[in-house]
Amino acid sequence: MKKQIIFFAILMMALVLPQNIFAFYYTYQGKTLYYEYVTNASGSAVKVSGYYDSGMSGSLVIPSTVTYNNSTYTVIAIGDDAFGDCEYLTSVTIPNTVTSIGYDAFHDCTGLTSVTIPNTVTSIGDEAFYDCTGLTSVTIPNSVTSLGNRAFMSCTGLTSIIISNSVTTINDAVFMGCNSLSSVTIGSSVDSICILAFAGCTSLASIIFPNSVTYIGEFAFEGSGLTSVTLGGNISYIAERAFWECDSLTSVTIGRSVTFIGSNVFHECPNLTSVEYNADSCHFDGDDNPFYNCLISYIAFGDSVRIIPDKLFFGICQGFPSSMTSVTIPSTVTYIGESALSFTTTSLITFNMLPIEAPIIKAGDYFNHGSFGDEDNVIISIPCGSYESYYNGSGWQDYRECLREPEADINFVALSVNDSIGEANIVIHHGNRVGCDSTTIVLATANEGYHFTHWSNGNTINPDTLQLMGDSSVMAYFEPNTYSVTVSVNNPSMGNAIVNGGISATVMNGDTVTLTAIANEGYNFLYWNDYEANSTRTVIVTSDTAFIAYFEVDGGTDGIGDVDDIDANVSSCNGQIIVESADGNMVTLYDATGRMLATKQDEYSPLHFDVPTSGTYLVKVGNYPARKVVLIR
Repeated sequence: MKKQIIFFAILMMALVLPQNIFAFYYTYQGKTLYYEYVTNASGSAVKVSGYYDSGMSGSLVIPSTVTYNNSTYTVIAIGDDAFGDCEYLTSVTIPNTVTSIGYDAFHDCTGLTSVTIPNTVTSIGDEAFYDCTGLTSVTIPNSVTSLGNRAFMSCTGLTSIIISNSVTTINDAVFMGCNSLSSVTIGSSVDSICILAFAGCTSLASIIFPNSVTYIGEFAFEGSGLTSVTLGGNISYIAERAFWECDSLTSVTIGRSVTFIGSNVFHECPNLTSVEYNADSCHFDGDDNPFYNCLISYIAFGDSVRIIPDKLFFGICQGFPSSMTSVTIPSTVTYIGESALSFTTTSLITFNMLPIEAPIIKAGDYFNHGSFGDEDNVIISIPCGSYESYYNGSGWQDYRECLREPEADINFVALSVNDSIGEANIVIHHGNRVGCDSTTIVLATANEGYHFTHWSNGNTINPDTLQLMGDSSVMAYFEPNTYSVTVSVNNPSMGNAIVNGGISATVMNGDTVTLTAIANEGYNFLYWNDYEANSTRTVIVTSDTAFIAYFEVDGGTDGIGDVDDIDANVSSCNGQIIVESADGNMVTLYDATGRMLATKQDEYSPLHFDVPTSGTYLVKVGNYPARKVVLIR
């Protein structure tokens, strides 16, 4: 009946309006739609305004152009309520000439499972796809800049949505009641998420906010299935009850940029137990605190926090015992607001205060709690030497009896991972109170052949200075030294030498290596440079070492003829080297390594040199370059 009335109205318009401003119908692929003339720059555009009852089911392809009275018109829009209540429509393909989808355009199309939105559409109107319960996924193209209120509200079959990078605002209740929605991708230009935007999305367990988001509106995620929330990036404003009644929520991280938190933001989140709070200087405005009726058991404040606002955690434990036994207040905090840490728990809570100077706090009165609540359930541990600052600090008069400076003695032990390779000792120790002047200096000393590598706390400094916060220990770790062993020969033409199969080896302290000297044909091995005569030997390595193998011509004699250019004669006898006829020259004796052993002046009588052992020696007479090699058998 509705479409018949529309058709009658269109016919009436055709009778009373000028020829170029009327509506008409056009059939494409068996579907008859009504079109209305739209004034635009080209003067030849139309929008889809309705459909013919008998033909609207199954798949619909909207044409990009239509013809009427021999004129062609471009389809640029889908008008308000154009396909409302088409419950048998299953899919829609929108042409890339369309730039807008109007208010209520496809509302209550419960059989619609697929819609293709082209990259030319810039706006999607209010309630455009409201209650399309069969729709399962939607990709909003980058061309879309405006997403209307309640555009996809109550699309209970919708499981995933991709919001384009051109959308700047997710308007009111856009996805409210989409209880199957489990995957949401928010575009990088979205600045604001408005009231009720994702309320009732019970399958939505997680969401990532891009850095562009600064505002989260009232009830934005009320009753959603979120299990954890990180409100970081550039989020600055979290409105009242934004995450109200999120029954599955267990942990919340509030980022540094947050400057405003509304009343009851996390009200009635019964499983929320963990909060990490990093807001620098946040302001709270409301009658009820953000975490009212949450049984929080873990609170961590970040090092950027300067202000803990009024009523931030007021009443979180609802008068019940809590497993939370302590909360640490970072050294950056300068102000703690009224009832900010009044947990209303029956358990004893210790507040570990790290600020040296006492922060300003609010004292309690007849109507309000102090910053820490009931002083009978509070212990406030303060840094060493800060008692006067806290005792006389602004607002601290109600909590003077709660102040505690560190007093416990500290037990500290320095250990070695293995006493046989090194030891660790305490060399200097100051103080014995936790967090005060209790410091110690530990020194690791490695045994011979080993070196220190690190302490069990990861430090590699030795000696190391430690600030002691309680009973503790530290262990020193050592490793064996590594050494290089190389081999060479006095003359490569006579033979070669190897160590562990190569010309060098790198081994740990105390390891053994095998040295082998191999004489070439026509030569004999004499000894190593340490006078060891075995051509194959094993050596225990305790330092970097270089070995030289010495070889001689096979069949050498005790005495070798005259030195060139002079008549000097060299011979050996009874452990001596004898030089005769040196013509008054200075005579110098060297061992095979070139080390000088003795020098004597020839006085025209035989010179006798005592030698320590058998081997090869070098004789130099005067400044003559020639040398005589003598082998003592």
